[in-house]
Amino acid sequence: MPSNLLLEAGFWGLPAGVAGRDPRDLPAILADLLEKERFGSARIKVWFSAARFGVLIEGLSGTQTELATEVRGPRASQAFDINRVPTPAATGFANSQGVTIKDLVVKEVEGESFVFARKLTPGGQLVTLLPRLVPLLLATPAWKVPPWKADGVLPQPPAYVCLLVDDKVPSLVVEGVSVGREVGLREGLTFRLVPLDQPTDYPKVMNDWGILAMPVDRQKRLESDIQATLSTLGTARKDRTLLETLSFEQERSYPFLLDSPPELATLPKELALELLSQAPSYIPCENAKGELTGPSLLGLNPFAPPSPAELAVRASDLRRRIRALGKTWAQDVEKPLTDRVNDLKTRPSPDGIGSLHDHALRVARRAGLLNRLLAWNVPGPLLEKGVMYFAAGWAMAVAERLPGLAPRLPPLVAEVQAVEPALVALLKEVAATWETKGSLPTTPAATLIQLAWLLNRSLPGSPTREACQERILHLLCTREIRLDLARCFTLEEDPPQFDAEPWRILLEKRLQKEAISRDKGDWLLRRPGLDPVSILQALRAWPNGPPPETSALATLKTRIHYRLQQVKIESLRLTGEEVAFATLEQKVAAMEAVPAGAWPALYEKLVEGFADIELAINSLPPVIDETSSALAGLLRLLKRVEAQLERFPFPKAPSAEPTPGGGLPTA
Repeated sequence: MPSNLLLEAGFWGLPAGVAGRDPRDLPAILADLLEKERFGSARIKVWFSAARFGVLIEGLSGTQTELATEVRGPRASQAFDINRVPTPAATGFANSQGVTIKDLVVKEVEGESFVFARKLTPGGQLVTLLPRLVPLLLATPAWKVPPWKADGVLPQPPAYVCLLVDDKVPSLVVEGVSVGREVGLREGLTFRLVPLDQPTDYPKVMNDWGILAMPVDRQKRLESDIQATLSTLGTARKDRTLLETLSFEQERSYPFLLDSPPELATLPKELALELLSQAPSYIPCENAKGELTGPSLLGLNPFAPPSPAELAVRASDLRRRIRALGKTWAQDVEKPLTDRVNDLKTRPSPDGIGSLHDHALRVARRAGLLNRLLAWNVPGPLLEKGVMYFAAGWAMAVAERLPGLAPRLPPLVAEVQAVEPALVALLKEVAATWETKGSLPTTPAATLIQLAWLLNRSLPGSPTREACQERILHLLCTREIRLDLARCFTLEEDPPQFDAEPWRILLEKRLQKEAISRDKGDWLLRRPGLDPVSILQALRAWPNGPPPETSALATLKTRIHYRLQQVKIESLRLTGEEVAFATLEQKVAAMEAVPAGAWPALYEKLVEGFADIELAINSLPPVIDETSSALAGLLRLLKRVEAQLERFPFPKAPSAEPTPGGGLPTA
């Protein structure tokens, strides 16, 4: 008979972002798990918050389905004689598999008949399989936090665990807690526990407590409650991150108004908003321009509307926090940024190598390297100061109180201290795009700083390596920056060999979305170096492999190399007797104008000039006189052609020896 199962683990407070999966996807993931465990389909609903992870499964089979397996044995010709009588080979195989002769079937595999033993393994009972099934169910959120217990799956010790199968409580201990029939409502520092008779009573209890199942549903209700409370005062500022956090942390929120302290207006807006977002959080009103307005702030109480005495305590606490932050801010403004840069020497580097000052210097050196590789010509002093002043944010006093403000402090302090406008603008852009989804720098200087910082955090051993690599690829591809990543890691402190494999894996994921398989892209992915933008553009142009004339152009490159190595071109002097190839000269100039890494465009120019290049090669005498200068201009022109052929990622030519003609294949 189908059963109903309720499993809920209660917590004192899980952190926001603790789940590696969207809670809305959990029912489908749980359904796949049950199918894999041979319990069939069932109706599943999930409740998820900082205080609980609850799973209600209705219509769950009490027994696993039978497991049918087939084991291949000897060939049918060996197992049965011509009269279909079993041979000793068939009898021995059946006995070894614990089946009878009648359980043997004959199947064809790749054109040949084999004997298979068909076995049916009865399914286990749900109750007896719970010790194995319960940890699998509790692990479905893919917790980002390591288990609190070596042999556990939960990120925190559970305050309680409710486990009901119909009206029965199985005898089971989950991570040190004996299961029961009670579910809980967290109220401050205690849980109100309520016993259930049946799993199906659970939705009613949640409804009576006013608890919606998913954070996204609670967020919609929260936004509606907030706007209703502020209906006559203005529009609440929509901080998505704060609202998502509150919707996860608070199963039921009670909005209330609190007078905005006048001291709040003395703080810069960034500091004021960060302070208000800290627990206990407050939401201000704002106008259409994003300016903070209104005499009141909106607060949220998680368990019940606050009493007048609680409001007075909250108001006093908020004023105290504002005064303390204002005093700390004054200290940061008073101390010059150059002194804050020196303070970095006393702070550890995030990569564990030296101080934060050393780390910032390494970032500045990498930004300089990128500047040279891309030929962007950003002034060196601006770039170096931008990196060092930006890093100074982590040495400021305000950042010790509110670490999330560290990237946004340098431009605020620089503006007050009348730092040169170009540097202030650079710091503002870097701060605005620092680890912000969907926001990328646009100016060369800010792009170089962010790229350099991300590249340093993508080195082997960095805990943020994969996330930084994904962001680097996103930045390069969005801004169409052609950059060979192998050349970005050539500083003294870099690993001796560039590890391209993690980058290739990320590139392959992008290619899969565009239906380009890896085997069709290996001709580019496996070449030395790694220029993501150029590779992606080339594989979009040629998704089925190298372009059709690749082999002919590769052969042409070999022929040019063979002829040019017969003479020292640099020693030849130009005279007025050179052979003229004006058309080829123009076409080579057009090739040289193609940007680095723009392989499809370069390919078109090479194919367009193929006939002229071949004509020039064929015009050379069999033996070139090293003392003659008549061919100096042509030889130097062919040298330029060879340089353009080298820019393209050709495979090796079919033969090291030049081939006669070597023209493009005809249709």
